[in-house]
Amino acid sequence: MSEKRWMNTLTVVGLFSLSLTLFLPFSHGAEPFKIRYVTQLPATHLLTQADFRLAKMLEERTKGAVKVEVYPAGQLYKGMELLKAVMNGAAEMGTIYNGIFTGPVPLMDVFDIPFLFKDYDEVTRFWHGEIGDRLRSELERIGIKAIAYSAYGESFSICSHRPLVKVADFKGMKIRANHNTGADTLREFGASPVLFAAAEVYEALQRKTIDAASSGPTSIKERKWYELTQYATITRACYSVWPIMVHLKFWNVLPKEVQEVFREVGRDHEAYVLKKTDENDEEAIRFLKTKLNVYELTPADQKVWGDHSKAVIEKWLKRTGSDGQKAIEWIRKSFKR
Repeated sequence: MSEKRWMNTLTVVGLFSLSLTLFLPFSHGAEPFKIRYVTQLPATHLLTQADFRLAKMLEERTKGAVKVEVYPAGQLYKGMELLKAVMNGAAEMGTIYNGIFTGPVPLMDVFDIPFLFKDYDEVTRFWHGEIGDRLRSELERIGIKAIAYSAYGESFSICSHRPLVKVADFKGMKIRANHNTGADTLREFGASPVLFAAAEVYEALQRKTIDAASSGPTSIKERKWYELTQYATITRACYSVWPIMVHLKFWNVLPKEVQEVFREVGRDHEAYVLKKTDENDEEAIRFLKTKLNVYELTPADQKVWGDHSKAVIEKWLKRTGSDGQKAIEWIRKSFKR
């Protein structure tokens, strides 16, 4: 064989070997893609347990092509720091509450508007629909690929020192709010909302520096706020979303086969979390009924409360403009509001 032909043969073999490394991600011997997956909730929380499950599935289904280390409870980054870390690649993956995105992606707190979505079935239809596509496009604009979302649960129920059944019952009360649109709603009802961390609520209720606290049924149960209150109102008013984020540049270097595994695992994760979250919410409500005087809003109550919070939507629309208007119109048309 001539030297030129021999060199050509070596070149072909070399390119073929390189192609195996680049395009066959499940082949043995290649260095795995290392992923730091940063979460916010404690390791024992349902969503964090689901995050560990997601990490394990990614490793198993790619046959070790990716290696995922989960950092729960904000070990590496918290709040806005985590969002920025995934945006700039300091962390390859992360998950965080949708309200954190409000600055760079104004539409993301649409899920916090009380009485806009009836349940997670509607949230899922929205997330995978036309406006959800727009949301994910906006996330990509700031350097994030969203492969799925986690569901924290219903997040605008209230525990209190006195019953809250009618809108008039809120007048003059000082109530802890867990997000800005929740605070706006309480203000429309005649209450004085205060925003502070969930970890501070127990002491505030104990000292009676607040009259009530809003959050999800699971928070009222797990954080033991029921020990310090006598009443709870289950509203089923809003459903928070926690996007599963991947740094976009990292995503773009993953082989197509690996990306498809991420999508498959994301779909599996979403279905799993939605089922578990619904079960946890209902279990928490049953528990609270053994500890407190619990009132569950009827559909008629929800309509009255929703009518009193229309100004919250108007305020949100002023901030989000035509994009927000399209989102509200899509919801009203799709869900026959």
